[in-house]
Amino acid sequence: VFVDIIPGYRIRLPTEKELQMKVSKQVAQQRKFETTLLQEYQKFLQFLESTGRKHEDQALALAASGDPRSSTTLLCVSCVARLLTAHP
Repeated sequence: VFVDIIPGYRIRLPTEKELQMKVSKQVAQQRKFETTLLQEYQKFLQFLESTGRKHEDQALALAASGDPRSSTTLLCVSCVARLLTAHP
């Protein structure tokens, strides 16, 4: 889902000074969307990292044995790679 909804421009959290500025309703909605998107994207990446690390031994064992079953770690790496490829 993130691959489809991440915009083509760079997103960043607004500074304290920017948050204090009076803005139009449209700009406020855009800021809220971008802030929420960044927060959820960060949570997703942290989830992928922790899940991948948790199952790292299993992935290494599967790879060493030549077992074709996919593992959670490989799925996590695949997700991160797809995100980086789509939005470097």
